[in-house]
Amino acid sequence: MIKRILPLTILVLLLSVSGAFALETMTLDQVVERVQTQNSQLALLEEELRYTAWLEDEARDTAEDLEDLVESSYGDKWLPQARLVYVEPLKMEFELNSLERQKVTLKKTLESDAVNAYLGLINAKEALLQAKYDLLVAEKDELAKKLMLDMGRIAKIDYDKAYIALQQQSRVVASYERTIELNYIKLNALMERTASDRYEVVKPILDVSLPKIESFDMAVVHYKENSDKILDQVEALRVAEENYDIADEIADNETTIIQAERAMNLESFRTIAMLRSADYDFRIAYNDLVSKYDAVLTAFGRYGLSVKGYEIAKIKYERGMSTPVEFLNAASDNESARRAWQTSLNDFFSARTAFIVNFSIEEATDDVIKL
Repeated sequence: MIKRILPLTILVLLLSVSGAFALETMTLDQVVERVQTQNSQLALLEEELRYTAWLEDEARDTAEDLEDLVESSYGDKWLPQARLVYVEPLKMEFELNSLERQKVTLKKTLESDAVNAYLGLINAKEALLQAKYDLLVAEKDELAKKLMLDMGRIAKIDYDKAYIALQQQSRVVASYERTIELNYIKLNALMERTASDRYEVVKPILDVSLPKIESFDMAVVHYKENSDKILDQVEALRVAEENYDIADEIADNETTIIQAERAMNLESFRTIAMLRSADYDFRIAYNDLVSKYDAVLTAFGRYGLSVKGYEIAKIKYERGMSTPVEFLNAASDNESARRAWQTSLNDFFSARTAFIVNFSIEEATDDVIKL
């Protein structure tokens, strides 16, 4: 009997001892670093990069072996070999470059996802503390109204209002508890950790700033030279031009040449249209980002005022200078302002990351505002 109980006793002791240790503390920088080094999607992309680099070497070796044969040949039947010599190495180089750019984009996307989940977790925890305090106030108000109703000093509708406020505040607390759980799951998924892992998070000082644009014209030129989608389109045109040159030089069928020329012209039209719209796309996206930046500053100012109002209402309530209803109204206004600020902040960071990635912006900052 003792032998059967002993393992259970040891397990209980181990659990008790382990629970006595402080939770692991993780900063935002640590989370981002782990996300970018442990993410399985990124690891798969790096493996695909290595494989594509090998395929590119093989394509170049094949091109060297067939080059002499193709240069002395003529006719449609030699087009496949000619493409192996002149087109396939270009396509593999294009694919390798595209994968490299995908890797950069994925790392920035993972960073953005990690920041959003991390900040969401912090804000949900802070809001939960306030919501629990507000719940205590609502409970006291409901209890007081119940006693007053029993004594016949208030109408039933007054008690019903207090009861409904209590139920609503209970749902608010439960909502934040679910939000905390959800953000833990998101972070653990990004970091490739167990879904049930829990740790403390440290509130960072956020640098809210616009990307520094010295010259819009130069920024657009830089965008055209570095944008993923524009580079992909330029490479597609380059391959189409090479295909046409090969067909024009080797093919003996006029239809083959016409089809190659048509494919080249289509890629040329697409490239011209994309380059033409680059300036408009850039300026529209930047103006949208500036609007989100202004929204952050406005929401932050309103939230600062609401915090002061909430603190004053809290002091008045604790000193018996105001009713629970007045305090709960101030708490509700403060929470609404906090949510509006947090929403605007998340929108700005998401838009800023997307702008930097999509338009190949250097991450220098202009006027930095710490929030």
